Amino acid sequence: EGLEEKRSVHEDLCLA
Repeated sequence: EGLEEKRSVHEDLCLA
């Protein structure tokens, strides 16, 4: 649990 949310944040950072 919480992994999906962290993955979303990681993608956002990669996109930033």
